[in-house]
Amino acid sequence: MSELPSARSALLVFLAFLAIGFSLYSNSRHHDFALDDDHSIVRNPHVRSLSEIPSYFTDAQTFSVLLTNVDYRPVLQASYALNHRFSGYEMPGWHWTQVGIHVLCAWLLFLFSTQLLTLVGTEPRRRLAVSFLGALVFLVHPVNSGVVNYISGRSSALTALFLLAALVLELKQWRAVAFVLMLLALFTKVEAVAALAVFWALSVLRCREPWPRRLVGVPKEWLTYLGAVVIYWAARQFAMQGIDFAGYAGIPGVTRWKYLCTQTTAWWGYLDNWVRPLSLVADNASYPIFSGLGDPAVGLAVLGWGLVVLLLYLAAGKKPHFPLLAFSAFALLSPTSTVVPLAEMMNEHRPYLPIALVGLIFTHLLFGLYDKLPRSGRWALAGLILLWLGTLTHLTWQRNRVFDNASTYWADVLKKTPSSRAYNNFGLTLMKTGRMEEARQNFQKSIDISPSYSIAHINLAIVLHSLGRNDEALVHYNDAVNYDRGVGNAQIWRGRFYLKTKGYQKALADFEAASALTNDHYSVQAGIAQAYAGLGQPDRSAEAALKAGEIDFPQFGQDIVAIAEPYFQDDTAATQGLVFFEVLIQRWPEVPWLKTNRDTLKSRPQKV
Repeated sequence: MSELPSARSALLVFLAFLAIGFSLYSNSRHHDFALDDDHSIVRNPHVRSLSEIPSYFTDAQTFSVLLTNVDYRPVLQASYALNHRFSGYEMPGWHWTQVGIHVLCAWLLFLFSTQLLTLVGTEPRRRLAVSFLGALVFLVHPVNSGVVNYISGRSSALTALFLLAALVLELKQWRAVAFVLMLLALFTKVEAVAALAVFWALSVLRCREPWPRRLVGVPKEWLTYLGAVVIYWAARQFAMQGIDFAGYAGIPGVTRWKYLCTQTTAWWGYLDNWVRPLSLVADNASYPIFSGLGDPAVGLAVLGWGLVVLLLYLAAGKKPHFPLLAFSAFALLSPTSTVVPLAEMMNEHRPYLPIALVGLIFTHLLFGLYDKLPRSGRWALAGLILLWLGTLTHLTWQRNRVFDNASTYWADVLKKTPSSRAYNNFGLTLMKTGRMEEARQNFQKSIDISPSYSIAHINLAIVLHSLGRNDEALVHYNDAVNYDRGVGNAQIWRGRFYLKTKGYQKALADFEAASALTNDHYSVQAGIAQAYAGLGQPDRSAEAALKAGEIDFPQFGQDIVAIAEPYFQDDTAATQGLVFFEVLIQRWPEVPWLKTNRDTLKSRPQKV
């Protein structure tokens, strides 16, 4: 059984990390929600009530308003619901939660490292020093700024939190509690399944048999955690039934083999970002794709990894925790770096915990170098380490500002790795500030790079409509529908265009077509309600409006003016509007703005 540091030492380290972490990330507490935050948090009505939490465990569709992004992450969603309960959509509450999780991860990394070094016989003062430095580097390193400042990056940080706690308790042989924490990690993100390999590696390290016999005689305690995987997988299959899972949508034409070959180079990219964190990119959608071992970049990457394996094998005798940490890092990367081809060849969140484990090897090597230096050399090395920590801290402080708002975020991405997605999203920021012509140019650049990018076609159409170029807008809406890949998003936006141009029958057809393809049921029902209002069918309009209100009543309150707009066009429509509002008032009799709209219509002459 390994030992934890003294309670006093652990508390002092925790308080130090708390002060450092919250100070370091204090300059970005008002940043924007970004990327996946939109569909999984901002537009997702299911995270706005704690009463929805049980449904997260039984219905995966509560995760996102986009069916293509549906995933089974109920514990992650529960954390979102808790944030919304106490903070609404005000960023500081969400941001400080992210920072708190990161601080806890750093502290648990410190505890895990001290236990691991105890297991391999490192003397007490050395293991505390190595573990403290390794965890401190993890806490202040700029590679983690993206995980902390991007709310959806919580999936990686929260999974790491549960896994590190489980590993700490497994080393203490508190297996029942570690089992529960493994379950929580799995219900946060499926990639936690790879921790099975880490528990196995710990069993190998603890085995007293000599190499290589210890691989055969390894204790089977790690199989306890296989039970957690079985429980999770059964729950996942139930929650995902009837869903054509597209959460791991990749790039057309990128096979598993191409993806694996590309990842052999991307792993070196992750290490380079850790060693030289000068050009970090929040959304790297332009990383090159490699086809096979014949590509020089892939060949060199594979040769490099072969050399790493050889060095770890040679180190295993005196430093058995080195191969364990490296193997664990690779295992934790493997689900999304070897098994499932994702759209992103490199992803800022993917190496969050793996690179922390690799960092422990580096800090141990630093102390090994320290032992070999004369007294003057040791002082020089200590000074270099302090300079390194100061530089990392300064880089993180600077990088936090990239996440200030959508404009700074996407401007930084475009500067470093221009891509179709980056041009599209930067165009969105310009459009929201009224710079329509500049936005149009960016959307056009996005389409020039990726002609089948449906979202860019939608956004270009929106801008063209705002500029009064409706014929051109419709062309791009039609292109968006053709390239939509059956997710319904383009039909919703074309339907909204038809509503604005009073093409109510066409709008109705689009919303009805989208209803079978999208998880954004609110937008569909609100659109249908307005379309039926324009077609003079108040009963059907009210039926759809009731459904919209049941799905997301706060948003319904904001949209009621647009939904009911056709009823205010003339006196005949006003008579129909009274029927519409009376139905809604029967359902929500205490809502004042419904009665206000009804009374406004009543004041107009009534015609049949």
